[in-house]
Amino acid sequence: MRSYKWIKTFFATLLGMLTLLSLPGQAEKNNGTIKLNFSKNDLINQLKMMKRTPNSFEVVTAMCYKTAAPEKSINFQCPKCNKTTLYQRSSDAGWIIERMPYITGIVNRLPYDMAIDTTGFCSNCGKSEKKNIKVSTHCFNCKKEFGFSLDTWNDVENFGWLNFIPGEKDIQGNELGVWTSPEAGIKKGADYISTHVFCPKCRKKLDLER
Repeated sequence: MRSYKWIKTFFATLLGMLTLLSLPGQAEKNNGTIKLNFSKNDLINQLKMMKRTPNSFEVVTAMCYKTAAPEKSINFQCPKCNKTTLYQRSSDAGWIIERMPYITGIVNRLPYDMAIDTTGFCSNCGKSEKKNIKVSTHCFNCKKEFGFSLDTWNDVENFGWLNFIPGEKDIQGNELGVWTSPEAGIKKGADYISTHVFCPKCRKKLDLER
């Protein structure tokens, strides 16, 4: 599985950029960053459709290409102290570090408040912490703050669901790991978005739990 993760990294980032550039009505530039401008109701309606009529969406995958193999190690430079820490690219930590520009890009584009803390990867600032990305966000409905973490490459892959734009009908299977059982994968994606964008109380209130 990990042998092709670096290929997915490149194409997932490229596909995400092309999706945004092809939807000028769904995004706007803000200080050089393409900021999504969908509403809470847009997202709620999209999630209900994904869970209740998943067959109305299409899972698409990109062709495979041969590219040069990356270096076996990768550096993490701490944003707090600037110290550099070396990781094996094939490890979960290396995979997450490689995807940080992609993760940061998603966070910067979201129309609701979200922030990430990556200092856990620093050998100086994160000595006693788990090697992960800590995410803090505010419920898109009631603004209540809650958090979660990205601990493994699978967590990072699922995080890509937050990049999904309401109104889109195509699901990027390569980017989101939807290879088999497309309808089940789409429902799972809707659940991920719901639980990472809305607090438990609002999910129940907005009828997003079924």
